[in-house]
Amino acid sequence: MARAQLIAYFPWRPDKLPFTYMRAKHQGMRRNILDHRAGRSGSSQAPETVVYAFEPSPAFLIGRSAPQLDPEDRGAAHRDDWLSSLVAYFQNSIQNSRDLDYDHTYRLSNAQSSCLKAPLDVYSRRTYGHMHGNGMTEEYFGTHFECQPEEVQRLEREKSCYTEPGQLVLWPAIDLRSGPLVGFSKEEIDSIIGTAICSYLDQDLRLPGVSYKPFSGAWVYSKNAREDRKIADVFMTVKDDILSFVLSLNVETPDAGPESVNPWSRLEAAGIDFDPVTSVAEELGDGGNTLGRLQTRELELITQELSKNHLFGRLGFEKLFGIRT
Repeated sequence: MARAQLIAYFPWRPDKLPFTYMRAKHQGMRRNILDHRAGRSGSSQAPETVVYAFEPSPAFLIGRSAPQLDPEDRGAAHRDDWLSSLVAYFQNSIQNSRDLDYDHTYRLSNAQSSCLKAPLDVYSRRTYGHMHGNGMTEEYFGTHFECQPEEVQRLEREKSCYTEPGQLVLWPAIDLRSGPLVGFSKEEIDSIIGTAICSYLDQDLRLPGVSYKPFSGAWVYSKNAREDRKIADVFMTVKDDILSFVLSLNVETPDAGPESVNPWSRLEAAGIDFDPVTSVAEELGDGGNTLGRLQTRELELITQELSKNHLFGRLGFEKLFGIRT
């Protein structure tokens, strides 16, 4: 019987779980698999598959389609504003120091980085619940935080995206040389993930009209925007026969308003390409989480429902056990 361990991180503050921290945790899972293959683990038993589930702090994930400074402009910017350029270089180097694929020749302009990293207003109902118990009503407008988003290089992605409070992220590392997915292609695995997320949104959350675009995510026709918008992002990689996919479901995430509360408008202002997005709360008529209104299910419940009832059973893991951290 194939098993997977679900480790959940749901901090009560929206600024306590940086993407770079979770990336380091994920790379640790990959190292465990590689060490076992090389005989360095000290155990004959393969490490169990681990799935991280978490609500992330604000972070812009910059894909390779984002415009970058060409060498001449980069040199001119460095000469004209050498101190800001030097600070930005070291900040990004430290932030991405554990990323072996980090490309030091790639960078956004200072103006783009400043736009993305400006203080962002985040309203968290999780914080309110931690501080005040269950005394929340429909009139509740969330505990306010001012967060500085991370800017994280993810050049394996084509388009840039954003991870944020109000979003559920599932991030496993699965050994394709052993376990239930041996012999499966990326296309077959992507199809399984698509079926799972669409069935969950349709059957459990009663969200009609969801479709899945291969190697992109789940999309729905937004009744407010009157266009197709992405409600769940799926990004998959296979390296060293280790499958990694990041499934990000927008539950209560802002997609409208000024740059102080709407991070997506910052990508647009910075001239960075991204897919239009919506959220479960928005499409069910609850207006998203721009002001932290209490309307949709708790992320912990959604994690259990999506992971145990839909996704990992389809991927061949008959048993999913979890711990809360």
